[in-house]
Amino acid sequence: MEYLTGRRQMLGRSAAPSLYGNRDALEELKARVAPDLSMLPTGFRDARRLGSSTGKWSVVSRRLGLRLHVQDFDGLLADTLHRLSFPEAVVVTDQVIPAERGSARAGERCTRSKEHLAALCAALGKGAQRERMAAVLAFADPLSESVGESYSRAVIAKLGFELPELQFRVLGASGEVARTDFHWRERKLVGEFDGLMKYTRARELSGKTAAQVTEEKLREDRIRELDYGVVRWVWDEVMNPERLAAKLLRAGVPRRTR
Repeated sequence: MEYLTGRRQMLGRSAAPSLYGNRDALEELKARVAPDLSMLPTGFRDARRLGSSTGKWSVVSRRLGLRLHVQDFDGLLADTLHRLSFPEAVVVTDQVIPAERGSARAGERCTRSKEHLAALCAALGKGAQRERMAAVLAFADPLSESVGESYSRAVIAKLGFELPELQFRVLGASGEVARTDFHWRERKLVGEFDGLMKYTRARELSGKTAAQVTEEKLREDRIRELDYGVVRWVWDEVMNPERLAAKLLRAGVPRRTR
């Protein structure tokens, strides 16, 4: 946890003792319960950080005599997005922007329009913060339907590859054959983020049955029969960008031209 303050003169000072609740009650509680107190609000970073602490919600620990105000959602977004790495910020923003009707994400709560987020961005106090958040907003796309898709797309961009179309429908003579995560139209190449998906040890690694794994493989075969190339990757490759870059190059993903 962090203690946020809107008062610049309070920055860098030790947190007031009252922020830790009733220390005597805490010591008594430690003596009576299991040692895992990870869920108790027992302390903060002593160095306070400038940020919005307004919000209508609070968390109360009656045992410790402590009430914690919870930052409102807008304040949290404005205070956090520019602090995250670019891929992490893209993951959050993709999920916050309202999805189009018919999307797997349609109807989600806690959404904010790009215009609303842009207004939060404009209100940030430093130019560097506004620049980082604006870059994320410009890149964000509500068509992304999972954390892995969003993170992959951000890494692909940072590696210098052409950005793919999202949620591409592969059509055959009888209609839709598949809807893929990514598509590079120039190369007639589709991309799929697999998460923990493997074609072996299916139940252990992906939670899917052998029949479901087999269907995934047949689906890929049907895509290839229509002369599409297919490239797939997993989390380990996304988190090791040089490995993902090598795989995308082998598959023929085009580099971005400046």
